[in-house]
Amino acid sequence: MSVPTVSSCSRKRKRSSVHDFFITLNEISVRCTLCQKVYKNHGNTTNLVNHLERIHPTHINSKSDSAQKKISTRTSVDSVNSVESEAEDDPILIEPDPALLPSTSGTQFKRSRSCTPTHKSEAGMSGIVRSTSEEPSTSSTLIQKQVKQPSIDKAFHKIKAYTDGGSTACKIMNAIVYMIAVDRQPFSMVEDKGFRNLLSIMAPLYTVPCRKTITKRTDEKYELLSSIIKTMLSKAEHLCLTTDIWTEPFNTRSYIGITVHYINFEAMRLECISLGIKELEKSHNAEYISIIISEVLNEWHINADAVVAVITDNASNIAKAMRDTFGHRKHLGCFAHTLNLAVQDAIAATPEFQTVVKKVKSIVTYFKRSVKAADALKELQTSDLENGGPVLKLKQECETRWNSLFYMIERYIQLVNQVNAVLITLPRKKQEDVPEMTTRAELQILKDACAILCPIECVTTEMSGESYVTCSKIIPIVNCLVKTLEKLNIEHDISDYLHKNILRELRKRFVNEDLNVEKNVMLAISTLLDPRFKKLHFRSPLAVSTA
Repeated sequence: MSVPTVSSCSRKRKRSSVHDFFITLNEISVRCTLCQKVYKNHGNTTNLVNHLERIHPTHINSKSDSAQKKISTRTSVDSVNSVESEAEDDPILIEPDPALLPSTSGTQFKRSRSCTPTHKSEAGMSGIVRSTSEEPSTSSTLIQKQVKQPSIDKAFHKIKAYTDGGSTACKIMNAIVYMIAVDRQPFSMVEDKGFRNLLSIMAPLYTVPCRKTITKRTDEKYELLSSIIKTMLSKAEHLCLTTDIWTEPFNTRSYIGITVHYINFEAMRLECISLGIKELEKSHNAEYISIIISEVLNEWHINADAVVAVITDNASNIAKAMRDTFGHRKHLGCFAHTLNLAVQDAIAATPEFQTVVKKVKSIVTYFKRSVKAADALKELQTSDLENGGPVLKLKQECETRWNSLFYMIERYIQLVNQVNAVLITLPRKKQEDVPEMTTRAELQILKDACAILCPIECVTTEMSGESYVTCSKIIPIVNCLVKTLEKLNIEHDISDYLHKNILRELRKRFVNEDLNVEKNVMLAISTLLDPRFKKLHFRSPLAVSTA
């Protein structure tokens, strides 16, 4: 059967054969006659041809292997991105038999405006044959499409899966509960308009639960997971506990938090679980704290003999409670907390440095309270062409935050030029309005203090990790920290005095004869068993032999 062609010399623009598979709805919309999908159309056939190639590729007769390869590639990529959500409703696309593909090659697939549709019937299916007057088709093979329409049972099963108790509904409910627990979101989030709009788009058949339902499901999940964890902890042979007491300032209530750490040998990683937070309703003496700890251990079926170490701060009441409950050898003071106390005591013993710090804090406080000063500092940084990074803000020291003093000094040194420029230009109604700028000598003291505190900040950050073991690092870090600080070259007398005070406090708390970390059996054994350190950083051979 010959294929009719249209002469290329026709003056009138010929209608593309692609339009035979679409019905025009209005000026910008057409509907596919094969799948009844509506698509945008602004006069060209690009969008329509793409639809046929993606959704109905077997309706197009390929002229060459290269053309068929192009269609197959675009179908495999675009169908994943555009038609994945409609897989159950659209016909299933069957890969064509390679034997049915045309054997000719060397001809590229082109969209010719002078093509004309030729319909021929074979097994009840229609096809498009594209040909030009200059190059008639030498071979054309109709590739049939097998259609598998979902059954009624399958369609109703899909709807039933989104109802209460359905498989898909349960998956979405579990995902919502997990998101609220992991991200610490409020239960009222399920009633927010944005969240409901998101689920209405992602899962239109799903009914979003209310806050009470989510709360109930969360409690059920907690009961289930807690029972699993209790069983696991009761069988554990080696556990480590960390605990701390703090006071909530707004309501003046005290709480104690307890966390358990253990090694998951199946996944071979260190894991931690928060066992809970208990309110302390009585006096915080050692006996009462010991009772609270014992209640938590019994609640989670933890054997006290399985606890190999308990980490607390250096408060005398909680330290005595842990010694009475678990024994003297199992209690360890928090290394990072002890290091922070050493720095605080050293700064307190250097009043000249405290005067400089107080001056910096007054400047930072002024910029935090004055909108004019803050805007001027931001504008000055924005207009500075040499500053290609983000606009920075001054940081304030917080007494309860470790290393906050270092962060404040470091940021002030970064912005000292801009800060001084703003302080000079601001009008002064009173002498006390604008704080006094730091002098050159005071700035040198701050730079020296920043060099002294920087290694301590690195050590604190390293020892505050939860995903790796830190016990074996204490002895090497203490000795390396002392050696690093001893090598510092300090220029100003005041900062040199601070330097000596910090070294004195570190030796007093970690290297002293009575409180030497190398004499702690648990720390010494951990360091010797660590293949990275072994006995490399020990100063005392006696500590190695007695460990």
